[in-house]
Amino acid sequence: EEQEEQEEEDTSIMEHSCFSKGDRVEYFSETHKQWFPGVIVAQTVHKKRHSREMYDVRIGAGGKQRRNAVEMTLLRRPLAQGEAVEVCTDVEAETWQAAVVSGAQSSCPAVTGYRVRFVEASDSEPTTVVPSARVKRLFAVGEKVYVYRGRKLGWKEAIVQDEEDEDDDDDDMPGIQRIKSTATVATVCSCKVGAAEIPSECGGRLPVVWATKPGRKPVLAPLHTISRTPPGDGRAA
Repeated sequence: EEQEEQEEEDTSIMEHSCFSKGDRVEYFSETHKQWFPGVIVAQTVHKKRHSREMYDVRIGAGGKQRRNAVEMTLLRRPLAQGEAVEVCTDVEAETWQAAVVSGAQSSCPAVTGYRVRFVEASDSEPTTVVPSARVKRLFAVGEKVYVYRGRKLGWKEAIVQDEEDEDDDDDDMPGIQRIKSTATVATVCSCKVGAAEIPSECGGRLPVVWATKPGRKPVLAPLHTISRTPPGDGRAA
């Protein structure tokens, strides 16, 4: 069983947070290489590196297991009905197809898989259940999103971009990278599933520009920090 090392909990009030206590999330198990349902039970901060925000999570159907000091890169919000996604249909070739979360979902789609309808499929074709580890959010160019920029800056509005270019602006959030060259809309990391590699949402990045600075060049924001709707801490801006 996985067991994360317990970090000291910061008893001071956090100005902002990516998740709030009680939030439903999905936790990516590096042992099992799949997502599991979870609930945020506490915020923790690295004892020495206070910019390293972590969370304690209860996982599983009954929430009987607890993982402490979970990195934000291993957490995501559950996919919503009607949400645009990409599905890895060929693991070895890393082929992705656009789809939409559609149809009746199970009580635990993180474990049993998400039911989706591929964009290229006709309305008469049945929906398909795909493993959660092969599904990641798909963001359209020009779409307005909210990006978590750390405890000090909180959530900020941004616009998804297509082409990447260098940005001279400094960002105060760990994980945000200035772009050095033109590339595709999103990059992904890979995780082992048996002998194969499956690209996972954890580790991917998306080029965005801040809504307050539309003329600036894009930066790469980590996928796990991006939300389509204003987060529940009431501090989105």
